[in-house]
Amino acid sequence: MGENSLYGELEIFNIIVDIFTEFGATSEQFQIYYNNRRFIDVICESLLNISQEKIPMVYKILDKSDKMEESEFEKFVIENFQNESIIQGIFKLKDSKSVEDLLSKFDNIPEDLYNSDGYIELVNFQNLLKETGLSDYCTFSPSVVRGLDYYTGIVFEVFDTGKDNIRSIFGGGRYDDLLSIFSDEKVSGIGFGMGVLMLSLFLKTYNLIPEEASKKDYTDTIYIALINKEVSTYAIELAQTMRAEDFACIVDYTFKNLKNQLKKANGLGVIIVLIVGPEEMGENKVTIKNMISEEQKSVDFEDLIDEIYFIIDKFGES
Repeated sequence: MGENSLYGELEIFNIIVDIFTEFGATSEQFQIYYNNRRFIDVICESLLNISQEKIPMVYKILDKSDKMEESEFEKFVIENFQNESIIQGIFKLKDSKSVEDLLSKFDNIPEDLYNSDGYIELVNFQNLLKETGLSDYCTFSPSVVRGLDYYTGIVFEVFDTGKDNIRSIFGGGRYDDLLSIFSDEKVSGIGFGMGVLMLSLFLKTYNLIPEEASKKDYTDTIYIALINKEVSTYAIELAQTMRAEDFACIVDYTFKNLKNQLKKANGLGVIIVLIVGPEEMGENKVTIKNMISEEQKSVDFEDLIDEIYFIIDKFGES
């Protein structure tokens, strides 16, 4: 937030690449496809002679270009623009593989295009990607425009380069004007949204989910075993206290016999089980059981946190 230079974009792209490469993904498996909305604007105005009110339709066409069959896409363009020069220009725009490739398809490029904010931003950003070693993970794509109107500059989407996952994994861009909706102060921003499902599918496709990530560690989880339903509200108060101390907490609402609940806790690898029955509730106490030493004792509610830290410090590494 508030970073107006292209280093904001560079930092976001760096984060995305780090996320993927930390999982072991390579540039052959994913790419950040990027574009610049201001650049598309100046292409539409200077090269295609499209009026400003019709530019949003160009965005819509480009956004749908990869989601349609070729014949369907051509029909969609012709329905919205009857001018042959504009139609051919949009086809050139869609099929270009680089900024240079795009501009080489047009004759008599006006000087104001090269002096435009969109062109200068895009070229400077590409240079930054090369200088920082990120360009292997990034590809210019005119069809990436993002559907939302609040994007203003660099926009991007991250895709699996294979054929199994066709939906965007990440998507985002710069939005210089969005926060003016909520404040008189103009604050720029850039960011992305992540599709957790799509990221998960990507990682599964390339067998990149770390083994340790698939095995949950319940070492520091507090397991609360309930003797019966009557102590449920007391157990909830207990769980709230644990979570306020940043302990993950499982409350067993099955109300099965204690032996069964302890077996379940032991199977998870829990170190500490808190046993709550009518007697504990009546005396504002808790029975705390160390699952490693198998020792258990009754403690006052207010002394419980200290006792938990003592057990974890002593037995946590075990």
